[in-house]
Amino acid sequence: MTRIIAKHVSVTLGQSPILSDISLSLDPGVFTVILGANGAGKSTLLSALCGLTPLSTGEVRLEDTDLAKQPPRWRAQRLGFLPQQQEVAWAIDVQTLVGLGRTPFLGARGLSLADQDHVSRAMAATCVEHLAKREVGTLSGGERGRAMVARVLAGEPLWVLADEPLTGLDPRHQLDMLDLLAAIAKTEGRGVVATLHDLGLAARVAERIIVLRQGQVLADGPPEHALSAENLRLAYGVETAAYDGRSGPIIEVLGRCTQAPPHG
Repeated sequence: MTRIIAKHVSVTLGQSPILSDISLSLDPGVFTVILGANGAGKSTLLSALCGLTPLSTGEVRLEDTDLAKQPPRWRAQRLGFLPQQQEVAWAIDVQTLVGLGRTPFLGARGLSLADQDHVSRAMAATCVEHLAKREVGTLSGGERGRAMVARVLAGEPLWVLADEPLTGLDPRHQLDMLDLLAAIAKTEGRGVVATLHDLGLAARVAERIIVLRQGQVLADGPPEHALSAENLRLAYGVETAAYDGRSGPIIEVLGRCTQAPPHG
């Protein structure tokens, strides 16, 4: 079991505090979702958990190893990060894109047969084999999203951390993406953490939800606890109601709070 452990993590950018004294432990095999209003610190926390954002105080460890003391190559071999912006600067095909996920492992001779096998298995897991020779710029949003996840999976990371992976996807492709991330956690036993905006989808798929407010953890636990009406009132300044739907919990936003708490 390889956990991610954050201890008293704070991040300040310029003069602005973004995260303040966050401590948490994340277990592999669990699909964890980070929620919060715009500016609450979701993306910064995810980046910090990957060792990509310098900390003002505290530390992030992969089990017994301080990420800040390891080189980028070491981190990239263990932590797969899916950024919010998924633009590809070059005119490359999908197979080449997915092959970039093996970059942290490459020797002087490029992709080995073992590397190519990892690429093939990642493309099969994300159902993009038929897109292998398609230029990435010609893909739909859903196809591109799956190809980006395949690139991460090609590196066989212990953890997959995805920042807003549903951006630009239609409802069907949103469900496909969430099912894929859930399978990575439940079937393969890897750790999966994603930032989301949709409360209903988070309630439907997450085993654990962390709610941020002004750079601090407001709630942390199973959906029925973390997404209480009071927590959502404090986090988003809205009134909500929860119902049991056919495919999972439904959270309805009823309107703004008359005295909404301030948030970043």
